[in-house]
Amino acid sequence: MATRQAIFYNGLSTNHGIEVQQIYPLDWNNHRRMGGYPVSNPGDMMAYQLPQVALDDIARFRSDILYLQNEAYCKVAPQIVKWVEGPKFVIFVWENIREYEGESKHIIESADYVICGNKEAEDLVKKHNPKTTILPQVGIDFDLFKPMNPPLDRTYDGIFVGRPTPEKGIEVSRQAFADTEYQVWYANGIPYHGMPKAFNRAKVNLVPSLDTPVWKEQFAPFSSIESLGCGCYIVASQSAAIMEWLASAPGVALIPQGSPGHLGFAVERFLEEFEHVNQDGKIDWKINAAGMNWAREYFSCQAVGDKLIKILGAL
Repeated sequence: MATRQAIFYNGLSTNHGIEVQQIYPLDWNNHRRMGGYPVSNPGDMMAYQLPQVALDDIARFRSDILYLQNEAYCKVAPQIVKWVEGPKFVIFVWENIREYEGESKHIIESADYVICGNKEAEDLVKKHNPKTTILPQVGIDFDLFKPMNPPLDRTYDGIFVGRPTPEKGIEVSRQAFADTEYQVWYANGIPYHGMPKAFNRAKVNLVPSLDTPVWKEQFAPFSSIESLGCGCYIVASQSAAIMEWLASAPGVALIPQGSPGHLGFAVERFLEEFEHVNQDGKIDWKINAAGMNWAREYFSCQAVGDKLIKILGAL
C-alpha cells in the first residue's frame, strides 16, 4: 500500500484495537510494495484488477466492513463488490467532475455509506445515495512530518512538489520565478520518507494548480498538509477543493489560478514578513507554527482515525 495509507491504517489497527486487512497492488508506478498482490494493468487506476487469490483472501478474512478506496467507475470496484458478500460496504471517492451512471451509479447506490474527499464529490454522490460524509482519506503522521531538531537551513525560498504537469501549475511557477533571485526547488520523485527533510529545507510550498475540463484538485493536497506539519507557509491557487480544505489554515495565501504575478508577490510577502537577518549576519526564519498546530488538530492520524472509527462503528 502507498506509504501514507499504510502508516494510517497500521496506526488505526494499533490505536483503536481493530484488525485491519489491507489489500493493494504489489507493483505501482515502478514501485514495489511489500505485502501487495500482483494485479493486471499495474499503475492504471482505471483498469487494474485484483487476482483471484486477493479476492479469496478478502472473503476468507470475513470482515465486518469492506472499505473500498477506489473510484466507483474503476474496474476493480465492481470486481470486489460482486465477489464479496456479507460485510457492510463503504466506499471512499474523490471524483468531483464526472457524473455516476451505469455500473458506477449502481455501486454508489448499493453502498451502505460513502465517504467523500470534498464537497463537490459529495454533491455528485448525493444524487444517488444520501448516506455520506466528508472526511480526508487518511490522516498524516506528524511524528514524521515535523520541524527537524536541530533545524535545517531553509535554503529554498519555494518548493514545488508533485507531478510536473500543466494542471499542477508547474509552468505558472516557472514563469513566476524565472527572472528572480528566488531559489525554487522542483522536488519531483523524492521517496515519501524523504519528504520531511525536503520540506524542512524550504520556506514556502507552492501549489498553483489549474482547473481543467477533466480534472481539478480533489483535496488540499496531502503534501500541503504535510508541509504545514514541517513549518512551511503555503501559496496555493483557488482551485476546487484547495479552497475547501485550506481556506481557514494559518500561513496560507490563496491566489487566482494561472497568475505568475500573484504567485511571486505572495511568496515575496511571506519572505518579507518572516525572514530577518540577525546580528551575526545569518538569516532567521520564523516557521509557520500556527499552521503546524492547525494541521495537527484537524489532520493527524488520531484526529482522522477517530472520525472514521465513529462512522464505521455506527454501521
